[in-house]
Amino acid sequence: MAITSYTKARIVQNVATLYQGESIVSQLVAPQNNVTVDKVSRAASVIKDFVPLSDGTTTALSANTSENNPAGSQNIIPVTFAMSEYGKDEDALLFPWQEFLIDAESPGNYEAIVTSVANKAITAVDQIGTVFVRDTIGGASNSTYTHPLGPDNGGTEFTSPLASKLIRYGTQAVTRAGRANITTADLATWEWVRSMKSTLRDRHVRPLMVTDGGAPVYALIAHDHLIVDLYSSLSLDAFPAVTDWISKDNLAARGIMGGIVGMFEGVLIISSSRMKYASAGSGSIDVYPMVMVGGDFLAKAALSPAAMPMKPADGDIFQVGDGVSVIVTPDYAGVHSNRLGRVAWYGYFGFGIYDPKSYIRVECASTSAGRL
Repeated sequence: MAITSYTKARIVQNVATLYQGESIVSQLVAPQNNVTVDKVSRAASVIKDFVPLSDGTTTALSANTSENNPAGSQNIIPVTFAMSEYGKDEDALLFPWQEFLIDAESPGNYEAIVTSVANKAITAVDQIGTVFVRDTIGGASNSTYTHPLGPDNGGTEFTSPLASKLIRYGTQAVTRAGRANITTADLATWEWVRSMKSTLRDRHVRPLMVTDGGAPVYALIAHDHLIVDLYSSLSLDAFPAVTDWISKDNLAARGIMGGIVGMFEGVLIISSSRMKYASAGSGSIDVYPMVMVGGDFLAKAALSPAAMPMKPADGDIFQVGDGVSVIVTPDYAGVHSNRLGRVAWYGYFGFGIYDPKSYIRVECASTSAGRL
């Protein structure tokens, strides 16, 4: 393929920019919680030790005496990631190849095809990760959630995520029994966001990042309809820009760019159309969860491009985020400068939860959803 190194370098830059701007769920994974896997067998699991921030000294210390290793200071939790192979929209053992014409004299066509497939990969991975964040804890009716870091730093189960204040159905004085009981009266206001943040702070949850001045920042991810309701509850037309507190360079260094609506009171507000349960509430109304997380909630294990189980003998590999690549390989049945090529995206990764206490989900109805 007579595709120049300049064209390939431009594709790498375009794909990186696309990933930063479009990948929402990746922003919720703190850099220290990314696990790169160099060698792994298919369907294998990855285990990584996690030390909760809230651990440490739990008894008073006296001056000029030796520390007696206070209880809880060595609480190390092994967390398991289930890695899966993906291609297109579902698990795939074979590449879902797409045919296209490689024209050595028209590198723009090559660039457009690769960028288009990269966008499909980003969209699919974001859906997988967002659904994981949205649905893994509690389900629709307060189902038991099992995690090595149990409610009392040593148990194995959150037998009631409601009682553990990991989830809440509705916004009444008493939580609803489940998602199906949520009515049009269960509306979101900024007071609920304040309560979510104060609860995470009370749990000593590590923030997702800090402002340029060092203040803690947590992330709220919600549907646009719910965000409009939050505007209304504050009589705002928009949230202040996040760059009022965090520079663009610091945001980019942390990998936070996509879907940001603004920031208010130390809460980074991120929009995602996937934060919705269609026709799931009372009377078949749509239910909109808003999720707040700290820096130790979400983690990701991903295979490095060099360790991908399948690689083309000839062609190009373009990395798309962690654990995902776009692969292009030529079809040598073509002649001269034009030949058919095949392109596909391929991923091998998995999401995991380090600390469930770094998570709160409140499920609501929306007034703005019914206006159009």
